[in-house]
Amino acid sequence: MNTQFEHIRIREFIWIIFLYIVTSVFVMIFTTLAAGGEEPPDLVAMLLDVAFYFVLVIWLLRACTQARLEFTSFFDKPLNIPMKDIVLSVVMLIILALGVVNLQSYGLSYIAPDYAVENWNMPLVSGEEQLYMKIYQFIAAVILAPIIEELVFRGFLLNRLSYKWGITKAIIISSTLFGVLHYDIIGAAMFGGVCSIFYLKTKSLFVPIMIHMINNFTAVIAEVAMVNGMGVSDTTLADIQSTSTLLWGIGLTFVSCIWLVPFLKNNWNLVRTGQLPPLRTRKTPPNVHM
Repeated sequence: MNTQFEHIRIREFIWIIFLYIVTSVFVMIFTTLAAGGEEPPDLVAMLLDVAFYFVLVIWLLRACTQARLEFTSFFDKPLNIPMKDIVLSVVMLIILALGVVNLQSYGLSYIAPDYAVENWNMPLVSGEEQLYMKIYQFIAAVILAPIIEELVFRGFLLNRLSYKWGITKAIIISSTLFGVLHYDIIGAAMFGGVCSIFYLKTKSLFVPIMIHMINNFTAVIAEVAMVNGMGVSDTTLADIQSTSTLLWGIGLTFVSCIWLVPFLKNNWNLVRTGQLPPLRTRKTPPNVHM
């Protein structure tokens, strides 16, 4: 258990998220009014995203300073890099995400049809944006998001919550919070749980970040290939409410569970009795006498 996290408060993190949301809403309203009621320029959304990542990193650095933690110790060399397990995990987690999205969208299409269609067709990298926006969206999805999200959820939240409630509850809570911030809540929560287990096994955030990057890169490339190469058009409400969507959802989820259930079972003892990676503490510099 990393006792240094006793000095880090989750309340500060929540306040930062809240203030960012409020500020973003005001900025979007102001720019919309300034543009005569039209949608704000893409540059505004990009700058807000960059500001969010920047503020999170600054806060994490400040929190580590307060707790006298070496920030780089989150990225210490892992005990091992099990590439076969990593690749298999990414493949199965993508299959799970696809299955969950199908099931979730099918159910939501009868409750909130517009929301279901909008989120189904929301691209990771839009083909209608200017080139600089496409480049930024790719970098954000494949590089920035994996690093920042793993630092926040597996680095900060997992350690802080485990200090208070133990590793098992910490994994469940941090993974659930991670899932809530994504459209495929269940799939993302399972993704967070798997990344937490790899963090415990390898004693470094390096492997969870690698898994996250490979996962997002695969999703972006698959999306671009389907839209540009295969000419896949936007999905309609009728498509989402079709029986094939439901069957694909059930089938893909079942296939992923063939791997996921044994994986969780085999690593459950690690979750119950394992220890989080020890993080280095900054040494107090010696007094200098003049």
